[in-house]
Amino acid sequence: MGAIATAIPPEEPAPAMGEGTVAVALDGCGAACTRRALEAQGLATTSIVLEELEDDERPLAERVMARLGSPPLAPRGRRSRTRPPRPKAPASTSRVERAHSLGDYLRALYALSSPVAECGAVVHDAPALAAHLAAMLGVSRPTGGEMLRRLEEGGLVRRGPSKEVLLTDKGRALAERAVRRQRVLERFVVDFLGGSVADCAGEASALEAAMDGHMVERIYERLGRPERCPHGWPVDPARERQEQRSLVALSAVAAGEEATVVALAETDDAVVGWLVEQGLAPGAELSVLERGPGGEPLVVLVCGERRFLGRAPAQAVLVHRREPRSA
Repeated sequence: MGAIATAIPPEEPAPAMGEGTVAVALDGCGAACTRRALEAQGLATTSIVLEELEDDERPLAERVMARLGSPPLAPRGRRSRTRPPRPKAPASTSRVERAHSLGDYLRALYALSSPVAECGAVVHDAPALAAHLAAMLGVSRPTGGEMLRRLEEGGLVRRGPSKEVLLTDKGRALAERAVRRQRVLERFVVDFLGGSVADCAGEASALEAAMDGHMVERIYERLGRPERCPHGWPVDPARERQEQRSLVALSAVAAGEEATVVALAETDDAVVGWLVEQGLAPGAELSVLERGPGGEPLVVLVCGERRFLGRAPAQAVLVHRREPRSA
């Protein structure tokens, strides 16, 4: 049973939803996340929980899923166990265990507020769920909820109508400052300390706890004022916002198209490490050779090698589409 949320132009105007683009979310956590991202853009949405469909309703859902290129529904009452391949986290002893700081929470909310929608677009200022914040930081929901309460009391976040979490203007300013410090220190970990791209985020966070803003700026100057972090994102969040308008996820690139890797999403260190090992580091040029049923596996040619990616790794690669080379 798939998890789908996307924006599709209806064949006929839907009176209940209004004319224009309709977003349809079909089951699953991924669908719910993308639906919220689409709603943040002002699109009307609706949800369908596949498990609750009656037998006479399933043909319609089948038609919608076929139109979106998704695998067929699983038999009623039984969920498919098919999942995109997930790279295993490399063994590492470099990660320093510590309590999460205010900056960690703000950076996590910053990352969750700019998700990649199923269509490949990067959605800025989308709402996040408290459960996703806790999962991203590896803390319990009560622990994450307590910190969110403190952030809300400090005017850094606010709750939406469905209890989703949104950064306020004050919170976003502090989050962007924390993101910039983090990216400078990630560059320091990789370029000066010889750390890996997969592990640099955790090591930089640990270093930040012992450094003030003045020290981070001194490091920035000594490193030659780097423009990008090891994951490919601009050190300056304002520049990142401008670039995001032209970025799409590799999962949305069609067969036959060419693209350049710009950045890697930082929500999973294991996926980042695996992508770098596959040659999909920032700056890499690739061609999409083919797409399997439902869009995965995605087969790409990079560095002269064929690579196979499931949906999750392909969504973590943000690219610029390239114009086809003239014959």
